[in-house]
Amino acid sequence: MAFDIASLAGVNGLLAGTSVLAVSASIWLFARYRLAQMTAKRVSFDLSEAIESLGEGFYRSSLDGKMLFANTALAKLNGYETPRQLLDGVKDIATEWYVDPQRRNEFRAALESRGKIVDFTSQIYRHKARDPIWITENARMVFDQKTGKPSHYEGTVRETTDIMIRMQEKERLLKLTSHVPGGLFQLERKSCGDFEVVFSSPGFRELLDNKENEEKFNLKRFLTIIHPDDIVGYHASLKASRKLMKLWMHEFRVVTDGGKAKWMKVQATPEMHDNGRIIWHGYLQDVTGSKADEAQIRSLAYIDTLTQLPNRRLLLDRLQQTISGCARRNECAAVLFIDIDNFKLLNDTHGHGTGDLLLVEVSRRLKKLVRRNDTVARLAGDEFVVLLEGLGRDKSSANQKVALVSEKILASLGKGFEIGKMVTPVSASIGAISFDGNAKSVDHVLKDADTAMYEVKRSGRNAYRIFEQGQDIQSGNGLMIADDLKQALKKKQLALRLQPQVDRDGRIIGAEALIRWNHPSLGMLTPDKFMGLAEQRGQAQEIGQFVLENAIKLLASWQGAPLTAGLKLAVNISAQQFFNDAFLREIRALIVRHKILASHLTLELTEQVLSKDRENAVKSMERLKTTG
Repeated sequence: MAFDIASLAGVNGLLAGTSVLAVSASIWLFARYRLAQMTAKRVSFDLSEAIESLGEGFYRSSLDGKMLFANTALAKLNGYETPRQLLDGVKDIATEWYVDPQRRNEFRAALESRGKIVDFTSQIYRHKARDPIWITENARMVFDQKTGKPSHYEGTVRETTDIMIRMQEKERLLKLTSHVPGGLFQLERKSCGDFEVVFSSPGFRELLDNKENEEKFNLKRFLTIIHPDDIVGYHASLKASRKLMKLWMHEFRVVTDGGKAKWMKVQATPEMHDNGRIIWHGYLQDVTGSKADEAQIRSLAYIDTLTQLPNRRLLLDRLQQTISGCARRNECAAVLFIDIDNFKLLNDTHGHGTGDLLLVEVSRRLKKLVRRNDTVARLAGDEFVVLLEGLGRDKSSANQKVALVSEKILASLGKGFEIGKMVTPVSASIGAISFDGNAKSVDHVLKDADTAMYEVKRSGRNAYRIFEQGQDIQSGNGLMIADDLKQALKKKQLALRLQPQVDRDGRIIGAEALIRWNHPSLGMLTPDKFMGLAEQRGQAQEIGQFVLENAIKLLASWQGAPLTAGLKLAVNISAQQFFNDAFLREIRALIVRHKILASHLTLELTEQVLSKDRENAVKSMERLKTTG
């Protein structure tokens, strides 16, 4: 076959040009393909390396529960050394991995509905060892790029066993503390000085009517509900506990979120931690009820039940404070000793009920005549005392004020009282004394006022007299009392009076035996009118024996009757009587003779007994205890 060389050359030239272009294009396309292939491999390699270096487990799983891929972290979480071992070991995720296989179905349902899931917590088996652990998963549904249908799942897994254990412990603690009356808490003082309540039980919040849902209790808001008068003491007590690392114990008032006023008592033990942190482990308690009980007990101890005025005990306490205050402020105060004239005649004529009503009305009228900072007290029977404070520095000026108040009292009482259908005028004998910080003692002040009052009675009553220094304490009625006291026992003028003792519910549980002297001209006298003289003249022992013997006879009669068998009786014992060598022997003899339960007899001793001879007093009390 022959060819046209020229034509062939032309064709070859054309073909050659075309082939060069085609080859160039092919080479370019191949280069791009290889570059993309290499890039994909590098990306795939980088991604695989990143997944392998994760601290959390990573997996891919089929829709029907087969493990397709796992990284080393997931393998180790399941007790295997390599991912291959895990993939070969797990055949069905639902039944082999989950403690509750139903949890796998819940996992799938969540993914199918939302396409992804965050913090899905489950209990699984550490696959190789089969011990249960807790995990939290984050996963997504992966779709096929061509069909758009779900292809598989992939996600991360981290172990949260420690967290779950702590949560379970906290839940158990909350269940336990929810049944504890009061509230448990932990208060932390950080190294920077800030405070935070790091734990509070349900009872803690219930105490304060706290309805907030915050996990941590709002301490700043808590401080706002503390009573303004108690906030300084609250902070001071906490500061002292921190400095000394001693028990924090304090009582304070709050107004809860529900508007209730309560008394709270906090008790907490401090514990030092690193960086100077301190954590108080403590208990908050509602003590409103006990505070009310304390107030009631205090009322019984310090308040006269008939007139609701301060009684002798509270008066003595306030008088002592007044003397101390006069010394600090260099000022004067005064005491007015008031005795209602002819009160015994009224009592005997119209009955004790009428007498009690009169005493109540007298107390009301006296309170209206004095200032808020002054004190009106009832000592006993028809005896009242007014304590006037803040009378200035000048004694003469103070006496003028005392005279003015005394005149007002006499004028007010003289207007008479309407008791039922009866209107009765009342007069009084008032003995007064002004004093400053140099007053010797409470007893001296009252004794001087009492002496002045007796001078009024001796001079005709219905008047007042201010005690003057140098006045003879044994003069007048005082001397008469001392002489008459010698015949009091012989003439059977001494008698016992009973002061009921009640429990918090108002039930009578016993009584206190009190000595009274029915003086032929002065009327019914209380022990403070004559026992001092009796001790000075050596007659206290005889009077004390009379009281003790008659009290034990009375107790024996009570114990012989079913209705009174459980009652107890208290008897006051003087220092002179207590330290008598024969006292213990005599009381034992009385107990045996009258066959009483000694446990129902209470002997009350004054502070003077201990101060006189503490060592022997303790020994005597120990010997007394052996009698029951």
